[in-house]
Amino acid sequence: MMSKITTDQLLQKKELTKDDLIYLLGVTGNEKLRLFEHAASVREQFTGNKVYFRGLIEFSNICGKNCNYCGIRKDNQFFKRYSLTDDEII
Repeated sequence: MMSKITTDQLLQKKELTKDDLIYLLGVTGNEKLRLFEHAASVREQFTGNKVYFRGLIEFSNICGKNCNYCGIRKDNQFFKRYSLTDDEII
């Protein structure tokens, strides 16, 4: 059982235990706001205050490989295949 510790005290720790994480997942009210403020501060420190959008255009889902973990693997006969035309891509 964890002794009474504040959210601020936990956020100062270099590493959190399983009990620490469980405690933080259950915080409410002002403690939850403090946790979110801290999370925003950490995000700002490591990634800045910019948002980057990335996109992917998938031309086809036809694959010649047969990886066991993959849903679009070559031998999966129950998967609907497609391949975009040049006009569709443009």
